[in-house]
Amino acid sequence: MNETQNPRSAVPSPKSWQLHFEVPIAPCGKARARATKNRHYTPLETKAAQRIIANVARREMRIKNMGPMWEGPVALTIFAWFKTDEKEKHYTSADCKPDWDNIGKLVSDALTGVAWKDDCQVSRGMVEKYFGPKDEICVRVRGAWGDYAGVLP
Repeated sequence: MNETQNPRSAVPSPKSWQLHFEVPIAPCGKARARATKNRHYTPLETKAAQRIIANVARREMRIKNMGPMWEGPVALTIFAWFKTDEKEKHYTSADCKPDWDNIGKLVSDALTGVAWKDDCQVSRGMVEKYFGPKDEICVRVRGAWGDYAGVLP
């Protein structure tokens, strides 16, 4: 590498790094860890959901040739769609379980080691819950460097 070449040139720019994918599962929250006399463990349903989310993210990153995990701050947006047969409820806000923060934690933990190195990199997160024609979790991740530069004190 010559001296004028940027060693981080392989890392995508913050404005261009975006990952969008849909996971065809019913929205679920991160379940509380369980304990026995001898050990602590994550419930199987939580592990299974995290594995599905991670696999879909890996596939999308491979298809889009996105390269390595993101190293800087990220913005995470999650749209959780809950199936209902009541057409008048479609595309309206959902006020049902699981809680929004548990959905966010599930997705954030699932993407650790896939889209980013550590979920502490999520500098902004949003979860929205809606009723719709099918169960689905839609995830949007993008680089968040300098989003509010010069705006906040």
